[in-house]
Amino acid sequence: MKKILVIDNHVVTLKYLEMLLGKEGYDVRTAKDGIEALDIIKNFKPDVFFVDLVMPYIRGEKLIPILRNIDEVRDSKIVVLSGIAAEIESDHLKFGADACIAKAPFNKMGTYILDLLALFKKGETHAPIPDVIGVDDVYKRAVTTELIAGRRHTDVILNNISDGIVECNRSHRIVYANTAAMKFLGGNATEIIFSPFESFWCKENAAAIQTYLDEVLKQEAGIPVTVQKDALSYEIHAQFLKTENDETFIIILKDITHFKQKLKEKETVLKEVYHRVKNNLVLISSIINLQIGECNDEEERDVLHDLKNRIDSIALIHSKIFKSEDPDLLPLKEYVEELLSTLIYSEMDSTVSVAYTVSVPDVQLDADYAVPLGLIITELTSNALRYAFTGNAVGNISVTGVLSDPNTLSIVFQSDGIAPPEYFSFLESNLLCLRLVEALVMQLHSSIAFNGENGAVYSFSVPLRKAAE
Repeated sequence: MKKILVIDNHVVTLKYLEMLLGKEGYDVRTAKDGIEALDIIKNFKPDVFFVDLVMPYIRGEKLIPILRNIDEVRDSKIVVLSGIAAEIESDHLKFGADACIAKAPFNKMGTYILDLLALFKKGETHAPIPDVIGVDDVYKRAVTTELIAGRRHTDVILNNISDGIVECNRSHRIVYANTAAMKFLGGNATEIIFSPFESFWCKENAAAIQTYLDEVLKQEAGIPVTVQKDALSYEIHAQFLKTENDETFIIILKDITHFKQKLKEKETVLKEVYHRVKNNLVLISSIINLQIGECNDEEERDVLHDLKNRIDSIALIHSKIFKSEDPDLLPLKEYVEELLSTLIYSEMDSTVSVAYTVSVPDVQLDADYAVPLGLIITELTSNALRYAFTGNAVGNISVTGVLSDPNTLSIVFQSDGIAPPEYFSFLESNLLCLRLVEALVMQLHSSIAFNGENGAVYSFSVPLRKAAE
């Protein structure tokens, strides 16, 4: 019985015991916390552990059961060094220790330690010692009693809440997990404590967690990570805390499986609503188309055409949203391309060949902004097809978009050919379509500018997402 590992966060205590036991011929190693101790026993198998109860990261009462579950040191003697022996009744036997020595003045505590080691060496003590050795040499401190009571209340609360609570050191190694966290991670304390937090997740989730914790460490407002495990969904929130004695991540695991299922059900219902609205709009469009075929008045026919185009534009939005993964977002580029193609094909005069180009980022647009944008493009396109290419054999319409910032798209709509102010200028035209465009641009919280030097050029911006409320 020569190998001893002393685990205590007090440097002076470590130095004293290292010197005391070294003089007696023991091979002594020291660790300032439980994590360091678990690293040491990978290559050093102590015959006796001396373990402080109050330490950063892993407390002694949590560390001892872990040691008892490690095969290589299962039968080693474990002695608690208690600085709170006078304040509380010791329960060292419950968590697996063989004895408990009160932290008294060094000369007295040293004598108790050497005497106990002598008993271990002679084999004179086999059963655990229930009484705290040296408790009469220390006095009770009221503040310590209150702190211990508070800690025990906290432990009860943490182990009876539904959220998982995990504490990790700076290297993401777990030093504490409450009951819910152990259930979520799928292991007991021995399997979880000291393991890297990322090791309990698949490669993709582990990478996302690593990035998130790095952001939290830099004090950046990282977005909580949503991850999957065993068909369940968890949202991970983290906070990095730095004190005089330690640095830790406090991680909260929220089981959001139920909420995600409910959200999916709502999305399904919402998509079905979009689908039915789209079908009704298509029916209305078909009725209007029949009316156009029966109309002999050219002016009335133009009005009905405009109305049909507006309805078709909205119907196309509902169709795209129904097919998208997220009912709140619309694929912008795909929508604009299909909208322009439909408008030009349905309205183009047989004597004019009009080509179109769409150059916008492949981004997602908030569905609430898609309707006014679609109607703006519809009005400007219909107006161009009607007035810009008179007497021309060919024409071009283009829609170009550039991200002016991550959440705003600057759009330029251009038709070549002629641009008589009475048909294209907001200042000089009384056309209903241009009044509608101005009103729709206001819905996008933007303004629109017209330039008639190279055909008809309109510039405005579109927010991609709604501002957080």
